[in-house]
Amino acid sequence: MSEDSIQVGLDEIAENGQNNRDTSRRHIRQLGIKSPEGWKEIRIGEIGELDTSSVNKKSDVEEKSVKLVNYMDVYENYVIDDKIDYMEVTAPDSQIERSQVVPGDILFTPSSEEPGDIGNSAVVTEEMERTLHSYHTVRLRPASNDIQLDIGFSGWLMNAPYVAKQFSRRATGSTRYTLTLNDFAETRVLVPPVSEQRKISSVLYTVDQAIQKNKEIREKAKSVEEVAKTEFFTQGYSEWEVQESVGWRCRANQFPKDWKVKTADELMEITRGASPRPRSDDSLFGGDIPWIKIGDANRDESKRIEEVDSYVTEKGKSKSKFVEEGTLLVANSGATCGFSIFAGVDGCVHDGWLVLRGYDDFSPDFLYHYINWNYDYLQSLSLGSAQTNLSTSLFGRLDIPIPPLQEQQQIVEALDSVGEIIALASTEIDRLQRLKQGLMQNLLSGEVRTHDKDIEVVDDVLQYG
Repeated sequence: MSEDSIQVGLDEIAENGQNNRDTSRRHIRQLGIKSPEGWKEIRIGEIGELDTSSVNKKSDVEEKSVKLVNYMDVYENYVIDDKIDYMEVTAPDSQIERSQVVPGDILFTPSSEEPGDIGNSAVVTEEMERTLHSYHTVRLRPASNDIQLDIGFSGWLMNAPYVAKQFSRRATGSTRYTLTLNDFAETRVLVPPVSEQRKISSVLYTVDQAIQKNKEIREKAKSVEEVAKTEFFTQGYSEWEVQESVGWRCRANQFPKDWKVKTADELMEITRGASPRPRSDDSLFGGDIPWIKIGDANRDESKRIEEVDSYVTEKGKSKSKFVEEGTLLVANSGATCGFSIFAGVDGCVHDGWLVLRGYDDFSPDFLYHYINWNYDYLQSLSLGSAQTNLSTSLFGRLDIPIPPLQEQQQIVEALDSVGEIIALASTEIDRLQRLKQGLMQNLLSGEVRTHDKDIEVVDDVLQYG
């Protein structure tokens, strides 16, 4: 999602119409949510003041330098703190006074291309001098009233699934959906006692920290993998004398001197997958033959596509290209064009794949790693065409080194060991994210209570109290 594409009508968002006030309570009831004993059901507008901003991305030499919390800063984070790299712009004193964020402020995204992806929020947890929220965000500043809302909990509360559903129902628009200040104000939330807020926050925070830890492990492993690939593919696994580039069409600027280098079309058969058409012909689809599409691939979790969500009939198979398990595929179109992966099942392949066969001089896994190392290079080839497309002829120009088979296997074993760490971390991230969503659904709605549970409140939650 590009922030430059976010065109929010400020007048529309700031309107203070009253047309949906009477339906706010009905909205939460329609979701099957009931206020648990001891919890308060309130409107967001009762928590504090909602406001927009007029600070944009422009700079003026006569204004003061400020940091700007933009739409994507809110969209991508639960917490707004000094760890985020904010855009630097300028603003006059009047805007600085009005749009400065302070600890406890909750920022929302008031527009989206999809109604189900609107109203994302993040809570400000630190004092940050001259840090303003932008005109693409809405700010809720809690008031000093009898509604006790822990700072750390408020970030989770406003992202509760039942809150997101209310935002989705209130969103209006055609090409872009928006929420008015009144839509935010009339949306209802459930507020437990502070002691329970902190227990809920501690559970969710602990899971979120585990997710972040696994993301760090994955990113470090990817960095190690990248360095290792560059070393292996340009210097070899063994000690070799290297030769500098002679205009190779690949990412490498050198290869071991004793390695032969040939183009892909000299080394293998390269064909394109085929999609049964017309897509509207039901006799082609719904059979028991797997239809392998780009969307079935998860590059971080596996080298193989072993599960698909679409199938073709025998008639559909006759209009597609059938491959055996273990066939190496390369994405040939779209944003991910240029990555390789193995077919983990016998099946038919979508026309978004190139099919590689007949590479007798290679370990298939060596080719898999080498092609993925050249991902950016292959992307650059595809971008040279009218559409993002990697044709068989373009891929056929890729220069590929041919190490001895034993050395290929040594390289594969080394890279696979790092790849396993990446795959394990990715699998754990997915598991924890599903757990987090389930916990948010159950804990923030009060379906599962924590008031009678022995849950230690973590220090990072207490510091926001």
